[in-house]
Parts: sequence; structure tokens; C-alpha cells
Amino acid sequence: MLKVNCLYDLRDCVSATNGFYATSWSAGFSAFCRASCLFRYDLGYTVTFSRPPAALWAFILVSVAAQLLNKASGLHVAEARAWIDAWLLNPYLCAAIACYGIGLFCWMRVLAVMPLSSAYPWTALIYVLTPVAAVLLWQEQLSATYLVGMACILCGISLATKARAK
Repeated sequence: MLKVNCLYDLRDCVSATNGFYATSWSAGFSAFCRASCLFRYDLGYTVTFSRPPAALWAFILVSVAAQLLNKASGLHVAEARAWIDAWLLNPYLCAAIACYGIGLFCWMRVLAVMPLSSAYPWTALIYVLTPVAAVLLWQEQLSATYLVGMACILCGISLATKARAK
């Protein structure tokens, strides 16, 4: 459970473990607040998030996509005959750079509503999801010890986020 100071005037909101419930505000606005986490100014009211905000999941997925595009870009460079084709006209490289830009925007949104020490452990999921995607896309092989390492990462994320939630 992560408590974040709400940044809008939510006098009528009640803190709850599954999000928050508005008593006099429209259901649409409360759903917007739950989904987007666009809080800017601390007015002293507390909203409880029971899971990481959507921007954090977006950051993780965009980061995984950027790494996969980097791999595709490297394969494109290996097959290209000319320098311009390999680097300047590489569509995978352009897409990877775009993903990094989108990821930066998502990460700024996350840090606007979560402490860094709570958000950062979740980014380790990138080290689990990227190799799994590489296995699916390029039939790369993962050893048993690599899989144990991935399990350790998942355990570490669980321990770090539970420790921060208390």
C-alpha cells in the first residue's frame, strides 16, 4: 500500500485500500484521478494507491520495447551495406529513440506521484520482461541459472515494495 498526498482539493474523498471514493464529485472525475495520477500540488489530503500507477507500467513496457528495438536496430546494422542505411535510415533506431522519449515522460509522471525509493524497484521488471520477449521474438536461449536469477529479481521486487509499503 502506497500513500501519496493528493494534489487536488479532494475534501470529499475518503481514503480506502482500493483507491478512493468521491462523495460529491462525479464518478468520472474520481475514475480519472485513479487512472491518471495527475496530481501536482500538495493540499494535505491523502489518497491511497494499492498498486503502482499506470504511468509506471507504461514506463516499464516502453523501456522493454526500447531494448527490443535496440536489438532489432543492431540486427539491421549488421545486415546493412552502407553507413547511411545502417545508422541514419535505421527505422528501429528511430523507434527506440522515440520509446526512450516516451519513457522519460512516463517516468516523470511516476515521480510526480511516487517517491523514487518506492518506484525504482519496479523498474527491475525490465530485466525480467526483456529476456522473455527476446526468447519469444528471436528464440534466444536462457539458462537455468539465468532463470534462477530472474526469480531472484522478482523476489527482490516483492521484498523491496513490501518493505516500502509498511
